[in-house]
Amino acid sequence: MADVTSAARGDSSAAGRAYRHLRDAILEGELAAGEMLGETGLAQRLGMSRTPVRAALLRLQDERWVTIYPKRGALVNGLSDRDIAEVADARYMLEAAAVQRAAAGMIEKLVPRLEESLAQQAAALAAADLRAFIDCTTGFHRMFVEAGGNAVLLEMSDRLADRRRYMLFRQGERLIERREEMLAEHRALIDALREHDVALFAETLRAHLRDTHDAAVEPLTFVP
Repeated sequence: MADVTSAARGDSSAAGRAYRHLRDAILEGELAAGEMLGETGLAQRLGMSRTPVRAALLRLQDERWVTIYPKRGALVNGLSDRDIAEVADARYMLEAAAVQRAAAGMIEKLVPRLEESLAQQAAALAAADLRAFIDCTTGFHRMFVEAGGNAVLLEMSDRLADRRRYMLFRQGERLIERREEMLAEHRALIDALREHDVALFAETLRAHLRDTHDAAVEPLTFVP
């Protein structure tokens, strides 16, 4: 099942282009939470009429990234610290549950793919390429949910994709600064799967998500 981002990339209309541009600008922090966006200014910036911009803003409002105020504009919402904590909590439950239900054969096939992703992550971090690293690590964690073979869990995970990206971009250079820890934590997740130790994987994942987001959010409370 295609994720939300992939579906958006498949829309080549003017409204689709406006949506992708504005969504990415919000996720990457170019448009900050609390900023008011006007249709006219956005249309000039994107080189298109106000109609596709209005459609894009309505779509972003449906996804709760903006709130539209008639005759005033669209207010960028971003995510609160509480929102981020809850998304991280949901990620933990989805990824841990999917791995728990994954067949042994699926785990064995997954490990080499995770190793390849880890090498790509290391290269991106060495080059201080934040966007490439976020793409890699998002795919890395998605593979855990894929392993469960449950389309509903995967759909739920994909619906969190943009929020995960927002959370990681919010970390900014901190992700680059703690690259050794990030890679070591991902390595530990792979090692737990290689040993088919589901309990160790879950505990390692819990600690990893907490370490990743502690600087940006209030302490996380995971469901045991």
